[in-house]
This record gives sequence, C-alpha cells and structure tokens, in this order.
Amino acid sequence: MEKSNKKILFSAHSIRDVKLYLSLIKFSTFDHTLLTFRLSSYLFARINGIKAKTMFHIPLIASIIPTFRNIKNTNFDIDTKFYSSLKIKKNYFKKSFYLYSSYIDKNIEHTSLDIVFLTGESRINEQALLGMIPKSKISFWEAGPKGQIYFSKFGVNANAGFSNDESGLSHKFNCLCAPTEEKLKTNNSMNLYFIAIELIYIFFMRSILMNKEMNEFLPKFNFFLPKKEIFPTNYPEEYILFIDQVELDVNSTHFSISTEEIVKKINNSISILKIKKPNIKLIRRAHPRQLHTEISENLSKKFNTLFINSSKGTLDEAINGASFVMTVNSTGGLDSLLLGKPVHILGKSYYQDLYGVIDEKDLKPYLEGKLNLERELVIKEAQSFISKNFVPIDFRGGNFKYFSKFDNFLVNLK
Repeated sequence: MEKSNKKILFSAHSIRDVKLYLSLIKFSTFDHTLLTFRLSSYLFARINGIKAKTMFHIPLIASIIPTFRNIKNTNFDIDTKFYSSLKIKKNYFKKSFYLYSSYIDKNIEHTSLDIVFLTGESRINEQALLGMIPKSKISFWEAGPKGQIYFSKFGVNANAGFSNDESGLSHKFNCLCAPTEEKLKTNNSMNLYFIAIELIYIFFMRSILMNKEMNEFLPKFNFFLPKKEIFPTNYPEEYILFIDQVELDVNSTHFSISTEEIVKKINNSISILKIKKPNIKLIRRAHPRQLHTEISENLSKKFNTLFINSSKGTLDEAINGASFVMTVNSTGGLDSLLLGKPVHILGKSYYQDLYGVIDEKDLKPYLEGKLNLERELVIKEAQSFISKNFVPIDFRGGNFKYFSKFDNFLVNLK
C-alpha cells in the first residue's frame, strides 16, 4: 500500500456518524480530523477521546448578531431549498454561511485537505464546507436499506453516483477494506445526558431566539394514533401502498414533485385500478421520524374512506400485500424491488433506472395489466445493484465493527 501523509476530514451530524468514523479509522495511519455539526455528536466524540472540531454554536451566534457589515453587499451562492418550508430570512442564511466559512478558515487546514467525507450537500454548514474545499476529493456517504451504506463521488440520494458496473466507490471499498470480528467499543454512558443537553439548546434556540432552522432538529412527538386507521389487524384485500418521506429531507425538498402532483398521480392510479379492483384502498405508511405530513393531510381529505393511515406490521408485510407501491425516493422503494414488487417514484431517485421501477409512460399500461414484469428479474436486478453500490455496514441498526485496510480505500480514491 502506498504510504503518505494524507489529510482526511470526516464530518458528523449524529452520534452514529461519530461511531462510523471510529469504526473506519481505528487502523488508519493517516491524519484524520473529525468535524461535528451538532452538540451531542461533539460531546460524544470528546468523551471517547477525540479532539473533534465543532460548529454547533454558529446558529446561536447567527441568531444573536443582527448582521455583519462586511457581508451586507456580498452575494453568496446559497441553495435554500432544504429550508424552504421554514420561511427563514435571507439575512440569516448570509450570516450563517459567513460564520461557517470563517470558522473553517480559522480552525481547519482546509487548503491542504486531501479527502473530505460528507453526509450531505444541502444544509448551510455543508454548503459552506464545500465552498472552502474546491481542490479536495469528496466522498459522500449515506445510509441505505437494511444494514447498508453507500459511498458516492457526487452527492446523496438522487445525486448519488451509482454504477451498473464495478467502478463505484462502494465497490472499491468492499474490495479494499475488510470488517474485523471486533465490535466497536465506545463510552455510551453519557449519551442520554448529551442528547438532553442538546434538546435544551434546541428548544432555547427555537423558543427564545426564534431560530427557525431548529425546526429540523425538533423531535417529532408521535403520541397520537394516525387518523382513519380503520382496520384492526389485517390489511385490506387490495390496496396501493404509499411510502411517505420526512418533509425536511432532501428527498422531499430537492427530488420530489409537489404535493398537488402527488395527490393527482395517486388519484389517477386509483381510478385505473378501480376498474378491475373496485374495493381498492390507499394505505399511507409514515416515515418513523414524522407521523403527519402535508401530503398525508391532503391524501386524507382527498380520498376520505379510501384512505388508511397506518404503519402496522413490518414494511415487508405492507409491501408484499400491496397491489402497487408508490414513494418519494424512499429506501422503501428499493426494499420493494428487493421483494419483487414494482414501484413508481414520485420524483427522482438513485434507483430510478432499475428494472421494476415503472416510469411515467409505462404507468397506465402496467396498472391496466398490459405490461408484465418478471418478479425474479426485479429481485435479481435490485440485489445486483445493492452488491455493486452498497457497503455492508449496519448504520441504521448501530451495530458497528472495526474495519482494517481503510487506508487502501483512501489511497485509491480518484
């Protein structure tokens, strides 16, 4: 393996992001810096002996200071789609972007970084970091379905760079790195304490300083049962399954179609299926992080007694019983393909070109029964896609093992 003094920056939003970092760098000899975006991830890193950098305090400063003279007439190229529903003023974005950029300039050797790992590209802190590292190699990563993550050169979700051959970053990782039998060991004793402190900080920022950016981090309390859950145990005999998405997620903000278009498409699909299946229902399955969305409210009003808002049972059970699956680029759509169930995507997705994804021109023929797809081929193509583009790291489950030879992967990043 080529020896070098490569400088690596790994960014982390959550505690799990920090755990992934620890699992990857245990045997690495390169110069690593961990940059945390949230208070809980910073405190977790420190209690585990990592001298992490952090930018969690910048929203606080941006909330307190009215403006900066030197940014009044500066035009920053800021993408605000991610925050579009929060109605944040442009002045706040300018202040935040300026403060993040200033912090990076003063505290991180950004001009000499060889590789930067990012979990996204749409938040203000991520955009500021990307603007400061134009010459660094970038590897995005994101959690995938059922114990998988992926690496990509270009971005996450519909921007991810996947490949039908073996040239993708995840395939290189699988070839060059190896999981050990040793499970990740971390000090978790203070995790709940760290999260509690962070929640106090978030509520203070939102309630006292009126910082709307904190809406992304406010917990979604799902104390109440979903509306119109009309079946006790069994699914209806015939139903369309709509897998919903978190509203403040790039899948929704950048790659979805409008709520009105989603309702219209689902209505058209129901109208077609009703001809042969007059008792067809619509089941909307919520994302675990957000029980009610604007889309769910609109679907409830539009379809009334046809609409069932339920997340009972497993996702696999819901998919297997469905006549058809529709989603806004959820990993649930890929789960559907892995089960041999075709899916229609309401927007753009990283798996939109797979066999089994019904595009716009084929939707009506498929629903009318004039287009048949081979179930086994749907499964085979999805499995092949996973094996070439995903890494078997159980990020969602939080079950991490240490990896050896991570430096091999770093050396071979192009």
